[in-house]
Amino acid sequence: MERPTRLTASRIIGLDLSKKTLVGCMLTEKDEFQRKQFFSGEMNATGRSKLASTLGSTDAVFMEGGSSSFTLARYLLNHTDSQVFVLNPMQLHIIFESMCKTDKQDYDQAFFS
Repeated sequence: MERPTRLTASRIIGLDLSKKTLVGCMLTEKDEFQRKQFFSGEMNATGRSKLASTLGSTDAVFMEGGSSSFTLARYLLNHTDSQVFVLNPMQLHIIFESMCKTDKQDYDQAFFS
């Protein structure tokens, strides 16, 4: 699969995954990628299917690499036309530079600061 040379998306969706649940933040072109919309879901077959049903070909989905990431990424690549990106946590400075490695604190720092 070729990497896109330029990201063109009408919605950007960031996912924070755990073994059982996910928390997402969505930015839309309609809101000039300024207004954050949060949602949550489950990491079971029903939850993956529900997430996939909301995604379209103009969506870009980003998630941090981890134990649940590749299962979900593979599912989304096979069941949607969305662009799916799994990011290396060592390259995400907000995570790499953080002294506390809990998802809750990372989430609060990223989305509420």
